[in-house]
Amino acid sequence: MTDQVGPDYELLSEDPEEGAPSILVDRRLLQALATTATIFATSVAFFASPIVRFVDPGQLALTGFVFATGAAMVWFSTLVGEGSRIALLFNLLIAVAGVLGLLSVIGHGWYASALNDRRCLDIEQGMLAAHPTRADLPDLFQALGCRPRTTLRIVSTGQSHAP
Repeated sequence: MTDQVGPDYELLSEDPEEGAPSILVDRRLLQALATTATIFATSVAFFASPIVRFVDPGQLALTGFVFATGAAMVWFSTLVGEGSRIALLFNLLIAVAGVLGLLSVIGHGWYASALNDRRCLDIEQGMLAAHPTRADLPDLFQALGCRPRTTLRIVSTGQSHAP
């Protein structure tokens, strides 16, 4: 049952005959939470983009689906007001599990990115060595998407090699 308390508030009650506890929901708060979640998701997608290639796509899709499902269920159960507090808490738990899964996947991506950076540095140092150990180091460097990290200083001896 839904009783209007004010223009921006709604009183959600499970069963008024039994005197069940009520939840007062502020629609402006829900709008602010939705806006904040959108800004947060956009920011994470932008700033985490360098590590996306190191993240397992299946895990990312699964945890994103769990988070989106939980968030949608919380939003729906809060707006409709037909569910109990236990259902709302269960839906919130699903959304939190999705957030924790996403954080885990992103953390794994950062770890894999750091390992790749170390591997790229080793390949780069091998290419710059006086006697490279492998002939295909430049191909490996490019295939792994490495970026040059070492700065070289070219020192002029003052002699001209022009004919």
